[in-house]
Amino acid sequence: MEFSYWERRSFLGNAKYCIIGGGIVGLSTALNLAQGLPASEIVIFEKSPFSGGGSTKNAGFACFGSPTEVLSDLQSMSKKECTDLIRLRFEGLKLLRSTLGDHNIDYQHCGGLELFSENEKMEGKDFEEVLESLPMLNTFMEEAIGEKAVYHEVSHLQESHALKGMQGGINNRLEGAIDTGKMMKSLTAKVNDLGIRIVRGMELLSFDEQDGSVDLHFDYGKISCEQLFICTNSMSQVLLPNLDVHPGRNTVLLTSPIPRLKLKGTFHMFEGYVYFRNIGDRLLLGGGRHWAGAEENTLEHGSNPIIEKKLLSLLREDLLPKNDFKIDYQWSGFLGLGNKKSPIIQKVGNHSFCAVRMGGMGVAIGSEIGRQLAQLFFEEHSF
Repeated sequence: MEFSYWERRSFLGNAKYCIIGGGIVGLSTALNLAQGLPASEIVIFEKSPFSGGGSTKNAGFACFGSPTEVLSDLQSMSKKECTDLIRLRFEGLKLLRSTLGDHNIDYQHCGGLELFSENEKMEGKDFEEVLESLPMLNTFMEEAIGEKAVYHEVSHLQESHALKGMQGGINNRLEGAIDTGKMMKSLTAKVNDLGIRIVRGMELLSFDEQDGSVDLHFDYGKISCEQLFICTNSMSQVLLPNLDVHPGRNTVLLTSPIPRLKLKGTFHMFEGYVYFRNIGDRLLLGGGRHWAGAEENTLEHGSNPIIEKKLLSLLREDLLPKNDFKIDYQWSGFLGLGNKKSPIIQKVGNHSFCAVRMGGMGVAIGSEIGRQLAQLFFEEHSF
């Protein structure tokens, strides 16, 4: 199949700078490229109606690390790598909020509470062990981002959150929540206002570097551009098979409205692998891919029955034991993962760049990663 004259002239136009992926990173890259390039020459290609990976399917957590996740990172990574990652998430959230405005993303500075269950010991960390680590964690955070006393213990969970069967909780005062849909609508509107085109329903199958250009082979036809930016995160294996990035599927459940719901805010369990939050008077619960291992390294939509059973059990037995509810919504989203948690921002050809492997923190780091990718391009071309 080939593009018609009308399609090329009216929809594709002079597509000199092509971005693959219309999620947070792709849109943010476009915004930053437009600061030094004609916006009319920038085109974003997105294969899905919205964004196929995680940008419109995430749970809306404006977070950058529960205490057990940070402790785990400090054991598996160097202190510098952990510091760089925390700074990236912290600065990325600030950039997202300043770019779009808190009202336009429904930002709620509610803090984040990590819970420790009595019935099922933490997988990897015990509550008392984590409590003993709080002074070290707070010192690390102060050195990394200049914020004091980020973490503190929370008691009386039965009275404050109607939670039974918990050893205790630790709050991260800097975390919050957003409305994912509003965020993506606002980011898309900002891109559209600049005259940057978004072409949906086109999947890039492969690309070939030429002298001075790149040929893009879509399922719909072929075009050429001067520079290519790949921002496909979890879906990057086909285009970039040599990079250390693979998908991780997350299941998300959203309950029916629950009268007098006391669970307000954002919550984590199991080193951040399980998370829940309220959306109005509904409760959203997601994650759990650690319960199924490599089975969740897939781009196939759906849910793993083992994970779904455990999430429903957690809802009914621990989080909402005395509430009648049903699951009104269920979906899956995809993370871009690898052997390291740090994102990959680099050249992949003479005229091609990529920004992938968000590590499940796309909301936190996506805006900053888009800025850094555009900056890399401008530095390479002396703009």
